[in-house]
Amino acid sequence: MGIRMHKLGERCDLFQEGGWVTDPAIDKRMDFHFNAILDVVSDWRNDKSQKQDTPLGEKVQEIKKDFLQESGMQFSELEEKVLQFHLSNLEFACGSTLDQVSARFWDHNEFFAQFSGDHTLLTKGYSVLLHKLAEGLDILTDCPVCPSG
Repeated sequence: MGIRMHKLGERCDLFQEGGWVTDPAIDKRMDFHFNAILDVVSDWRNDKSQKQDTPLGEKVQEIKKDFLQESGMQFSELEEKVLQFHLSNLEFACGSTLDQVSARFWDHNEFFAQFSGDHTLLTKGYSVLLHKLAEGLDILTDCPVCPSG
């Protein structure tokens, strides 16, 4: 379509309310904890004696609670926000809230080919796609629609 795109780099700052950038060390640490929680979910799922499914959101909260109790750690308010960002990003990937996603099958699509290529942004926004697709079409607005007979 000849639409200009901007390739995103590997580094992507995580901004907090007020516009300040999250300390990359905090983001890295909470990304580690996020992935560790998902690893425990995978271990739970692979336990053959475990036959019942549960919502992923419930399982994540249970694992997080157990980890914090056993380790004696506490996440700061900022760390908790960053963890919630990672969980929200997982909801985006799953297309649903984690309370409506299976803890057993949340990543079943990982076994299939994923989207490939660079991550990009359309520099003039996604509406450019609609305008390109509409070229040559007779589109009318503010007109009554009548069934053809």
